[in-house]
Amino acid sequence: ENKDLFTEVKPLHIYIAKGIYKPMYSPEDGNFTTIPDDLRDKAFLMVENVELYGGFSGKETNLAQRDFKNNETILSGDLIGNDNNDIDVIDFVSDETRKDNVYHVVVAANTTAVKTVLNGVKIKDGNANNHSYINVNGVIVMRNRGGGVFSSSTSSSSEVNLINSSVKRNSATTEGYTKGGGIYSLSNLSSIVNLVNSSVKENSVGALSYYAEIPEGGGVYSSSLASNSTVNLLNSSITGNSSFYRSHDTGSITSSSGSGIFSSSVLSSINLVNSNLMDNKGLEAISFTLRIDYKYKLSAYNSVIYGNPYSFWLGDGREDKDYKNSLIQGYTQDDKGNLKDENLDVTTLFTDYANGDYTLLPNSLLVDAGNNALYTGKVGEKTLDLNNDKDLAGEKRLFGDRIDIGAYESQPFDPTTIWENDVWSNGVPTSAKDAILRASYPHDLIANTITFEADVTVPSGTTYKVMQNVVNASHQVVFEHGAYLVQYAENVPNVGNISFKRQSEPIYRLETLDWSSPVTGQNVLALSPKTFQNRFYRFDETTNNWIANI
Repeated sequence: ENKDLFTEVKPLHIYIAKGIYKPMYSPEDGNFTTIPDDLRDKAFLMVENVELYGGFSGKETNLAQRDFKNNETILSGDLIGNDNNDIDVIDFVSDETRKDNVYHVVVAANTTAVKTVLNGVKIKDGNANNHSYINVNGVIVMRNRGGGVFSSSTSSSSEVNLINSSVKRNSATTEGYTKGGGIYSLSNLSSIVNLVNSSVKENSVGALSYYAEIPEGGGVYSSSLASNSTVNLLNSSITGNSSFYRSHDTGSITSSSGSGIFSSSVLSSINLVNSNLMDNKGLEAISFTLRIDYKYKLSAYNSVIYGNPYSFWLGDGREDKDYKNSLIQGYTQDDKGNLKDENLDVTTLFTDYANGDYTLLPNSLLVDAGNNALYTGKVGEKTLDLNNDKDLAGEKRLFGDRIDIGAYESQPFDPTTIWENDVWSNGVPTSAKDAILRASYPHDLIANTITFEADVTVPSGTTYKVMQNVVNASHQVVFEHGAYLVQYAENVPNVGNISFKRQSEPIYRLETLDWSSPVTGQNVLALSPKTFQNRFYRFDETTNNWIANI
């Protein structure tokens, strides 16, 4: 009822806590209900001038405090939670566990301009496999397109913006023509897909029988019927997606077009800046609609296009190719700062290429091989800022004097991060990184070691996990009732004192009350000094029995 208060310039931001969310309503015109005729029509319907932000623990006071890497907000199409996550993407079509999944996880459809902004969310397990449709806001929404995100405008622009997000293991597969396994964007004016610090991974598009047309766009499909189609990647990746069809005559599986990206328009433009387009499975990782009156452009700056079968893209010789400081498969010229794909051992470039870990090895040829001047301009609403931006892993985009090639920046390991002034000095702590607290940190925490350099109160509902030891030289550290400290290592020397507050009901005669203590040798006699001492016991792991604790 207050939608007029929000505009494209000042949209409503909806903040979503960590967790797995599944759509409850069908967005179909005249049938907006929790019990539609086909339960698989349920989807998250995007509303005009509303943007979604995930990754919150629920304790933040501003957007900068969220940790979307450790507080995952998942929009899932797996309605009954039974998906087999071990199967290959090309097998989605025959997998029994996906038959209950929704046709589209996210839908944005209108006769006017459509602009979708998803920030800090994971979109997964959509299964668009029905050759029929519903109407949403007067727009036909095909059930065999856009398993992850379906966006369409019949008279204006369709714009999909993913920031700090992922689209993973979605599919669009039917007997006939299908498009956009992960993301589908269609417009009568302009279609724009912007990926900023985001990934499109392991999505699939396929046709069970081949008649006249073949499936297109395993990862991303973008089409404009009148003007332009643009796909932009910044610090992002499109990897491991698939495009295929099954022969009507023999039943054999054949690779199809645009396993990574398919773009169709009078003017198609695909632009990569410090991004990866890798190991997609299809005839071409990038495909365009080839017509004499169409124009196509592919630019790759500080980027990697590699490991995609066959020729990695489909053009007709009229395309505009602009490669600078990039590694392009099959490209053997070293002009404009590009690396020659000649006698190259790709396993020496990435941490674990065979298993899809495309972070850079310390001595990778991609390290310091980019061009800082190419990291400029805007992608959607994002203005590139080399000194403050993050890479796809959430680490510093520029380390040293020269940017690396690809979505990931090589980072010398700094084992310490400090919490001060509401920010971590070196990214969020991990099980391999030491945490120093110079102020209270009211969120869940995992670190290699924890050192308190200020008075800290840990609120109820918060858990600190530490791999090694805890150090508190002289400060007042209090874990409130319902707050926990979990220490994984045994026989490590902790330093200092920590207070744990625990509330309990009165202990009555011959009643049993169990306490867990993080300190070796501690007993609970002081908590009930008038209780007979022979009533206190502790569990001895060496004898696997209870023994007197006094």
